[in-house]
Amino acid sequence: MAEHRTRPGSVASPDPVRTVRVGLPSNLPFAGPLTYAVPAGPALAPGDWVEVPLGKRVLVGVVWDDPPDGAAEEAVDPARLKPVARRLDAPRMRAPLRRVIDWVAAYTLAPHGAVLRMAVHLPAIQQGEAARVAYTAAPEPHPDGVRITAARARALAAVADEPLPATTLAEAADTSAAVIRAMADAGLLQRVTLAPESPPAPDTERPGPALSAEQRAAAGELVAAVRAHRFQVMLLDGVTGSGKTEVYFEAMAAALASGAQVLLLLPEIALTAPFLARVENRFGCEPAQWHSDVRPRERERVWRGVADGSARIVVGARSALFLPWKKL
Repeated sequence: MAEHRTRPGSVASPDPVRTVRVGLPSNLPFAGPLTYAVPAGPALAPGDWVEVPLGKRVLVGVVWDDPPDGAAEEAVDPARLKPVARRLDAPRMRAPLRRVIDWVAAYTLAPHGAVLRMAVHLPAIQQGEAARVAYTAAPEPHPDGVRITAARARALAAVADEPLPATTLAEAADTSAAVIRAMADAGLLQRVTLAPESPPAPDTERPGPALSAEQRAAAGELVAAVRAHRFQVMLLDGVTGSGKTEVYFEAMAAALASGAQVLLLLPEIALTAPFLARVENRFGCEPAQWHSDVRPRERERVWRGVADGSARIVVGARSALFLPWKKL
């Protein structure tokens, strides 16, 4: 069996310290990602979300790509490097988004971390997939001394086929969520965990309205570019009410049919209920929304839906460009 030996008086060379560059979403005036040591264990890959120490704080960051060939980086004594605290269980940030962040930071002369902040939604990254609590009937016989009132009977009947969240069950049983929770405490209902909801899928076969000859010609060019997976800037010139939106809808339908996600960018002032209803009527499902008024829990759901590809249509403001798209 082979044995490693060292010459008398010599010292064995320690294994080289593994390092990674970590981008930190903050307004701190760093020129770019910081270097950290990688502790023993599985290697980290670009795009992985990690927790790292910075001063007395622990921050969430993204493992970043190595600098381009030829780019000079200041050498750091490995003994001075702090180790990555842990890897987070969150969808990896994909290379195209990392390249966009690098480009925006360089083009606008903004701190790298300030641009990265626009692509980070900490609740979705730190908490993992949000589980929903629901209720189902507990096995009979019911506990002794527990009365089955009319409201309780309706609740038990409502969960005979499937578990329901407290608010949904309370509405079905014409009672309150407090009554549902009290039934669980009394042993009449059991709490179960449901998988996170996926956004509804669009109907790619849903026909649109009949188009005019001019609309068909314009739609044909957009659809051809989409099917060829070819980037091309196109401007539709037409007066208000001339049907430009329906032409864009045809291009969206072609992208959806290919399995891609679609982002429909609008100014926030144009993100109105009537327009969202038009999108839903055309594609048979409510689009996900991304703008400043979206509630935190919904933002978390949309962020994860975009990352795993289940959110197929997103209508949003410019900040939606920094979502973690799986196949845009």
